[in-house]
Amino acid sequence: MAFAILAVNSCTPAAVTVTVNPDGTFSPNPVNIKAGEKIQWVGLTKTDSIVQIGNINQFPSSDPCGINDNDLDHVFAATDPNEFTGPNRKGVSGIFALGPNDPGFVQKLSTETCTCETLDEPCEPLQVNSLDGNSYKLCPGEGAILGTLDTTWTNPDLTGVILRINWSDIQIDNQGVIEFRWDDLDREMNKAVANGKLFTLDVRAGKSGTPTWIFNDYAGPAAPGPVTPITLKDWASEASPPGNNCGFDFTLGSPMQTNYRDLYVAMINAMATHVASDSRWFQALAHVKISGTNLLSSEARLPKRCYDGNGDGVLDTIGRDDCLCNSKIWADEGDYTPAGLYQYYRVVGNTIYNAFLQRKSMGYQLIQDGFPKIESATNFEGDSLQDQHGNNLLEPPGVTSDDPRSIIQTETILQEGREGRFIDPLGALNDPSAGKLFVSQHSGIGRLPEDDGAAFCSQHVAVDLVTQRALFPIPVGTNGDRDAGCPNRWAVEQGTLFSQIMGFQTRNPNELDPLASTQAPGVESALWNLTINSNGVFLEVYEQPLWEISHSLGTGATAAVLDPSRTGLAGNPAPYSKNLFTWSEELHDRRKTLVDQTNPHLRDPFPGFHTHTFSKVIAAPETYYYINPSKCSATTDPNRVGQITVTP
Repeated sequence: MAFAILAVNSCTPAAVTVTVNPDGTFSPNPVNIKAGEKIQWVGLTKTDSIVQIGNINQFPSSDPCGINDNDLDHVFAATDPNEFTGPNRKGVSGIFALGPNDPGFVQKLSTETCTCETLDEPCEPLQVNSLDGNSYKLCPGEGAILGTLDTTWTNPDLTGVILRINWSDIQIDNQGVIEFRWDDLDREMNKAVANGKLFTLDVRAGKSGTPTWIFNDYAGPAAPGPVTPITLKDWASEASPPGNNCGFDFTLGSPMQTNYRDLYVAMINAMATHVASDSRWFQALAHVKISGTNLLSSEARLPKRCYDGNGDGVLDTIGRDDCLCNSKIWADEGDYTPAGLYQYYRVVGNTIYNAFLQRKSMGYQLIQDGFPKIESATNFEGDSLQDQHGNNLLEPPGVTSDDPRSIIQTETILQEGREGRFIDPLGALNDPSAGKLFVSQHSGIGRLPEDDGAAFCSQHVAVDLVTQRALFPIPVGTNGDRDAGCPNRWAVEQGTLFSQIMGFQTRNPNELDPLASTQAPGVESALWNLTINSNGVFLEVYEQPLWEISHSLGTGATAAVLDPSRTGLAGNPAPYSKNLFTWSEELHDRRKTLVDQTNPHLRDPFPGFHTHTFSKVIAAPETYYYINPSKCSATTDPNRVGQITVTP
């Protein structure tokens, strides 16, 4: 008789299991293991993590949670084999709140007065009747820089917050010396950590974010030397300039100019070092947006119009303001070329990739026609026009037939991003695996077209009648289109054709559903638009409607649905609506369905366990300490600080 022999690898010890308890403690604790053994922490929720801290015996009276003091902060040590902070967060899904561009909101009782209500042109602040029996209003501009509402950070429906940062607010000129000021960022990162939320870093330049000191002589650690200012005039997305003028005045640095690019890159490097100085912060970071080429928002676009308002071939003057041919200015003064733009994005992408230790994804907010149409100093959009004085913009005048295609620059940036060209920014190497860290989005998804009486989108897939969920994956070969209300097709195809992580930001609150008395149905309609007509896995929503929803409908699994009056969905007869918590959970679920998690950059950012092998070769015992940051402050039990002793 033959017997089967089971092979057993006696050299691979079983993992030591540690339970992450809901009360913020760990069991067993402490743990003693041998070098080469591993620990698996189990029982993690989406808000839990394992974060290494410093030696508590060196500062026995300090706050191990890192909120009251920073004595026990631990620098995230990517090259240390025994750095066990995790799980890694990248390519994240869910619903994110948009933090303020300017000073944040303050919540007041409706009987109180907002500062903006006392101005010559008074505001009408958003008001809501809350489930707690009170009526509140939301006062804009009265909070701190980056000041996101506490109720936003504690909202269980949200994965995290987009920290929309002006470069000019974090790197300032202090009497001729350039220095960093991290206080506002630190405050918001600590709120993220304490509430188990993630945050995204979005540092914009553009009209409001470009520091003026970059154009001057300055001292301090900000080298290289001054940037040449480029003076331009443009406006946002409207067909014609607002206010009967030629747009807003801009003074920007050219992304083609090495000094400008290097200053922005140096700022990103400094920010990465600062975030990694505390493993709690680094663990809570979702991704970093590729920015620095901005107009009014942090979307990827630059002043580009060569404005001929009446189409007569003459660059018009409106009122007292001479319109500018931005493309000519960029070509002449900014030395702008598409190749230079692509290199800028590769260099900034490479900086994010390496400065954040190849552990974080990078975001790109696309505007498909967002950049000046320039091939060279003698071939640009508007090279056939005259100015208002009758002078040709180019001698001899050019022609329109050879003007660059409007979307080619954005399409190239998207292609180079998903190919991972940022690994070799000045060369030709690429890495498609690393390219999965490139996360694109369009910041302007609207309501489901059917809700506005429009036709289906071409990428539409019917919602399953039983589960009421969109079917995945959306067939290869389908992509978005320009029909009314359909999601941006360049963003859609990143998920449908190229299997990239992607998502959207809603339109401005006053544009999402301008006639509605509440924004909740509009937010839900945008979510249906995302899930039916794209493979998006995250949605960024403005803080105002999220505040209104949380007060009027509640939060969490028991909250009321967003739109109880919905009578149909994508041709299905059954009315269907969900609360925001359910929507968020379903976005996490669809990420698991759509994503190839064999790619190391696409693995689940919210697993129920975290495993680490302590592989460092040591000559003497080493002891490590750790916490679960989101639960640490909820208890004073000594077991809120985990302890691991590794022996040779």
